[in-house]
Amino acid sequence: TMLGNRAFGESGTFPDENYAREIMQLFTIGLWEMNLDGTFKVDSHGNRINTYTNDDIEAFARIWTGWD
Repeated sequence: TMLGNRAFGESGTFPDENYAREIMQLFTIGLWEMNLDGTFKVDSHGNRINTYTNDDIEAFARIWTGWD
């Protein structure tokens, strides 16, 4: 593992976020929240509601790559 990894603090690099994004989009929760009847949930402006944010992607990228 990369427990205690200081790469971000030393070099400013980030773990690969593509893997985290693919897992979340394709194999788990998808891009948009849905109602039980299969229709998309929308906010007060009629926009679809995202299931996750970029902060979630960054956190999962750290988890799945072993970055501390």
